[in-house]
Amino acid sequence: MRRQWHELRRTAATTKASTARATVALRLLQHVEGVNDPLSRRFWSRVDRDGPIPLRRPDLGPCWLWTGSLAERDYGRIKVNRRLVPAHRVAYELVVGPIPEGAELDHLCLNHSCVNPTHLEPVTHRENALRADYTLKPFCVHGHEMTPENTYIYRGKRSCRICIRDRLARSRARRQQT
Repeated sequence: MRRQWHELRRTAATTKASTARATVALRLLQHVEGVNDPLSRRFWSRVDRDGPIPLRRPDLGPCWLWTGSLAERDYGRIKVNRRLVPAHRVAYELVVGPIPEGAELDHLCLNHSCVNPTHLEPVTHRENALRADYTLKPFCVHGHEMTPENTYIYRGKRSCRICIRDRLARSRARRQQT
């Protein structure tokens, strides 16, 4: 745990490219060191600060993974005032402050279970949707490259032509067996 605080201090001291990130790191350090309120204690006890470093954005540092309850699509959640609230929103509000009106938090690291406030950025819904564009995902779930030649778009949903071809071949084979 001490090593993590030293890393936070170093991040806050050496981050010159982004003063906002340095400010958040300092606030986070002060907040976590002075944890007295029950929500903060409960929240930070469920955070693993030794997560992976995002491949697309190694400059962000390691993800802080939520080890508590997970909702759909691996978003963390915690009960606050008898309501389940997304864990990344609680982390942001504990460290940075309230989320601006009309904004939602974008995971810059693309890891939905990450609660590191330096990996979260408040953006409009439109901006978040544009950033979540499937062009960020160059491969299908089976590992085939999503090139324009291999991509089939139907009703706005992208599908891999190789996977479609394989699925149809399996279906035909099953029908011929019966």
